[in-house]
Amino acid sequence: MRHIIEMQTVNLSSCELIYSFWSDGIVEKAITRNKRVVFYDARRHALKQDEETEDA
Repeated sequence: MRHIIEMQTVNLSSCELIYSFWSDGIVEKAITRNKRVVFYDARRHALKQDEETEDA
């Protein structure tokens, strides 16, 4: 079952930037303004150990 490994929030003057790092390699990015999501993106990122395994 997937779970959040880490979550980071950056408060900017007019909006908030939120990163969520999931156990399955997905990184979600969201920008919120007035508690509403104005931008959302989710991408799979290779973990460091997976890259090393592929090279071997």
